Amino acid sequence: MTYSPFTTDFYQLTMSYGYWQLGMHETPAVFHLFCRRNPTQGNYIIACGLQNVIDLLKQFRFDAPQLDFLRKQKYPSFSKNFMKYLETLTFTGEVDAVPEGSVVFAHEPMLRVTAPLILCQLLETPLINAINFSSLVASQASRIRHRVGKDELFEFGLRRAQGPDGGLTASRSAYVGGFDATSNVEAGYRYGIPVVGTMSHSWVMAFENEQAAFEAYAKTMPENVVLLVDTYNTLQGVDHAIAAGRQLKAQGGKLKGVRLDSGNLEQLSVETRKKLDAAGFTHTKIYASGDLSEARIEALKLQHAPIEGWGVGTSLSTGYGQPSLDTVYKLGAISKDNDWQYKLKYSDNRIKTSDPGILQIKRYYQQGHWLRDVIYHEKMGVTDTVNDNATSKDLLIPIFRNGKCIAQDKTLDEIRAYSLEQVAAFHHSCAQDQTYFVSYDPQLLALKSQLLSEHHVNIHERREKSALLLIDLQNDFCEGGSLAVPESSAVVAIANQLMPYFKHVIATQDWHPKNHSSFVSLWPEHCVQHTKGAAFHPALDQRYITKIIQKGTDPTIDSYSAFYDNAHQKKTGLGEYLRSINVDTLYVMGLATDYCVKFSCLDAKAEGFEVFLVSEGCRGVNLHPGDVEKAEREMHNRGIQFIHAQQLT
Repeated sequence: MTYSPFTTDFYQLTMSYGYWQLGMHETPAVFHLFCRRNPTQGNYIIACGLQNVIDLLKQFRFDAPQLDFLRKQKYPSFSKNFMKYLETLTFTGEVDAVPEGSVVFAHEPMLRVTAPLILCQLLETPLINAINFSSLVASQASRIRHRVGKDELFEFGLRRAQGPDGGLTASRSAYVGGFDATSNVEAGYRYGIPVVGTMSHSWVMAFENEQAAFEAYAKTMPENVVLLVDTYNTLQGVDHAIAAGRQLKAQGGKLKGVRLDSGNLEQLSVETRKKLDAAGFTHTKIYASGDLSEARIEALKLQHAPIEGWGVGTSLSTGYGQPSLDTVYKLGAISKDNDWQYKLKYSDNRIKTSDPGILQIKRYYQQGHWLRDVIYHEKMGVTDTVNDNATSKDLLIPIFRNGKCIAQDKTLDEIRAYSLEQVAAFHHSCAQDQTYFVSYDPQLLALKSQLLSEHHVNIHERREKSALLLIDLQNDFCEGGSLAVPESSAVVAIANQLMPYFKHVIATQDWHPKNHSSFVSLWPEHCVQHTKGAAFHPALDQRYITKIIQKGTDPTIDSYSAFYDNAHQKKTGLGEYLRSINVDTLYVMGLATDYCVKFSCLDAKAEGFEVFLVSEGCRGVNLHPGDVEKAEREMHNRGIQFIHAQQLT
């Protein structure tokens, strides 16, 4: 894979020429590269391709043939002086990035480029190209690695990859994501990835019969005998492999494995295992290949298919199901009169509205668990910490300073090891398919709101002394959960609609220990700490949440209210927090109306807050007919005001 200034789109050059003509080309600017969404089937991204970026920036220079090509263009006709400027142009800026192999999430910057505007602009296309597909494949490979545990994983995708460079990118990225080896010889040669390969169907077909083919292969390749058994009849092929294995054993050799490449892999693997074990080949592994995908592998693992090695090709190397990540590169700040001016791009599609400033990510930890990530403005710092016992670190680290690479060189094996370590830590902290909590620092949210207002965007000013309180929008209380509340998904949609209109958004989270007393008789087991059920609903846009309040953590007593346990003996800290940020009004919504929502509203009123209940934003359990109406009546009688969501937008 070779990158140059010409690995770009032509409009990067036309804009650069315009900046040069206007004298803006040397203006300092800050751009961020990030993904708008996590991969379709996953809840995290493996940041991959940083070495491509380093190689690009080290050798960034227009050569003579490239400049000749530009001189021949008519629209625009680049001036001689601009061509002379490009002749000596090299990268002189700064790059901060997450280490390659890092686990990151949607909207978190993987790269931050600080450089003259012309350089930032010219780098947009090659930087996205360097990171996008690499991170897509590494992320999928990482998920497959998690599904199969310690089984062997081989990348077999070259023949159907998008050209040789696409094949190389897929092989390297799959290795970073946790695969053990590749069939791609060029990738092995370039990157030092272990290469694997035994036989195909043509080997078997080239001999008089299958038995002769197996015996010939064992004779010529005695140190690595894995026999492909499905050329004619799979189970007969297993019998022939066993016969060849007996001859091999008599000569001091070993039948390492058999490979299934077609058919009902669950059924065939079970029958194959029985035959091998009955013949005394208990050490012989069963490998599978043939249009395997993450979903098919997961299904086979759930069926307990006795397969110990997997060859994954087309689905991985082509990004089958999701051919691209939604990676973008946006301007966050530009210098004017030696002062930073912060920029954002607005869209009616909220996910396409970019973030202003000079961004950094802070990750919080406690006792080996990842607690949350906060995206913040580096010039403003972090104002909302998780708790006093948490430790933290910034994820973006210096890679280039003054145009020189200062990052320590990492071998591909070191990058792979780091990726595996990151994913293990993530899964230790976050249940499978759970959405990890990423939020914006309140100061960054305030800046974003201010800029939207300055651009006359039709969005109300955030209420300075008000907060939106979201009650228990967690998987176990939503459809498919262990204590599901009917129509709960509609509540999540309303929460997403309202959050951008508030400076302060607080979310409560039932956070029960495994042995919680309420599980004995009152409720089914639900919202157990660090499980998928306790996680927020995956559709909830958690970026706007500025504070999480966990409740129900004492195993001896429940806590419906966001403020107290049910005995009113222990506070959650919510009241004190709201007063510390000068909030006097709460807008409450969530699950469930007749339990946690009701008790939270009543306690909020007792604590002296003005309380509004968002009518459409609540749903009830209604354990007994009329419970919801009774709860609403009680709240109304205690001075809780009811309001419609549309009144807040």
